[in-house]
Amino acid sequence: MIMSGPSNTAIRDFAEGEPLKNPETADYETCCQHCGSPYYVKQRRHGQIIIFSLVLFALLVTLGKTLMGQPVEGMKFPDPTLQLFSPANDIVEYKHHIFDRSRGQGKTPFQGWPSDEIDKTWQDAYIAGMLTTVDHDTAKELPEETERLPISGREDEYLVTLDVFHQMHCLDIVRMALYPHRYDKSFYLANGTIDYCKWLHVDHCIDQLRQALLCNADVSVVYYQWSDVVEGIRPMVNNQHTCRNYDKILEWAKERNVAEHDWHPSRRVIEEENGTFSIFQGRNHALGDEGECNAI
Repeated sequence: MIMSGPSNTAIRDFAEGEPLKNPETADYETCCQHCGSPYYVKQRRHGQIIIFSLVLFALLVTLGKTLMGQPVEGMKFPDPTLQLFSPANDIVEYKHHIFDRSRGQGKTPFQGWPSDEIDKTWQDAYIAGMLTTVDHDTAKELPEETERLPISGREDEYLVTLDVFHQMHCLDIVRMALYPHRYDKSFYLANGTIDYCKWLHVDHCIDQLRQALLCNADVSVVYYQWSDVVEGIRPMVNNQHTCRNYDKILEWAKERNVAEHDWHPSRRVIEEENGTFSIFQGRNHALGDEGECNAI
């Protein structure tokens, strides 16, 4: 089949920049004299270039923040402290957060003279995470071996606690030890002597919190401001921080929670030679001189 080419008139019109007739659409398109393309094609290319440039700019900004250690809101952020395996590594994300000053109008719901409401605020913030489980495959990846859950029918679940909840528990123990008339945490007996087990628990908790503070050494900057009230320069602790999203971590724990009344720490799962499980009942009392008190 012989195909006819463009007419001489069409070629001449194209060369002179005159309207070019499209034989398929019968539309006339003005050609660009410099590039030889119809104007609508050139304009579309310009639009594509602009859109591509904006997308590239946004990606570069995000990459720049990442390289400079600045988190993008809600973004999972590469963190060398996550090199050690944790079953919650995948849900860690970062956000900017300004601390409350914890004084005057800047007090938080966790503060104040003890009350049922304040106690509940503390409990809701960590109790669900005090005992959680992971499956067999996840347990094999843990850096340390952990025990099976000693509940019949659930022996192939493994016990874990994310340390942030242990740290919150310890802080709550120290808080309650300050109010002996409300909580049974004071280590002073009526005769002036010390309840060793209760003292040991508080002492343990204080040092656990010390280690946590040093391990997670926060280098956020406290700034200083002149105070007309005291007529002096005061440290301002309502400063900016980069924080992990605690709500997401707590939600992770709630989904895997083991209720306190469902198990007892003196029980242990024993795997028999035939692959079945039995639950061993251990002693349930303080060990005295044989070891530390079982309250810890």
